[in-house]
Amino acid sequence: LRSLFLVRNQITAVGARSLAEAIGREGVLPQLAYLDLSGNQLGDEGAAALAQALIGGALPHLLTLDARENNLTDSGRAQLATACGRSDPTLNRVHPYL
Repeated sequence: LRSLFLVRNQITAVGARSLAEAIGREGVLPQLAYLDLSGNQLGDEGAAALAQALIGGALPHLLTLDARENNLTDSGRAQLATACGRSDPTLNRVHPYL
């Protein structure tokens, strides 16, 4: 699986924590390059959970993370940007797409 679209699935921070837990397991989605979580309700708490999973080595081939429209503050965007190896959370059309 190279792309996963979970757009507008009403995923909250609780769901994001579950997703982070799942992708954090060794061997889960090792080839995933594109993850679209746009239009959900992750919030900063969900963003933090996903960021921790990514920092821990989840989704090693991820190229694009679309987390637009998720009630993220600058803090949540910065956490995801840092987890994806980007220092500037305002960058557009690169991972993460926030």
